[in-house]
Amino acid sequence: MALRMSVFGALGALVFSGCAALEPEPCTSDWVKWQTDKITHDFRNIYGADIRELAKFSRQLENPSPLVLLQVTSRLSRFRDMAEDFSTDVMPELRGAIDQCGTPTKFVSAFSGLLAEQGVDQSVLDWVETTAVLIEENAP
Repeated sequence: MALRMSVFGALGALVFSGCAALEPEPCTSDWVKWQTDKITHDFRNIYGADIRELAKFSRQLENPSPLVLLQVTSRLSRFRDMAEDFSTDVMPELRGAIDQCGTPTKFVSAFSGLLAEQGVDQSVLDWVETTAVLIEENAP
């Protein structure tokens, strides 16, 4: 029994040490993506459906029907709520990672990259990037 426990312990240590070795070198583009994915994981789980809906809606804005125009206010309200949660829940952790490298623009582009992977239209991504830079410039 003790031998089995020590074998499992050794295997566990090997697995965990292997995971630590997978962390990219700090402040590289791979590290920024890895860190962003790690930090935004819970946010993506909570808001995944809203992000996909935003992607779909952003494509509808290219040639909006009257019905789409009527939906803009409610959609913007939901997006504002999502952005506020991102600001209060995710940004503090991102700022901690940013402080390690001093490159907020890499994280802004990582967030917009996350949205782009979900199909959000480029015009919305441009707005997100512009807004994020303004927020970062005005942060205490």
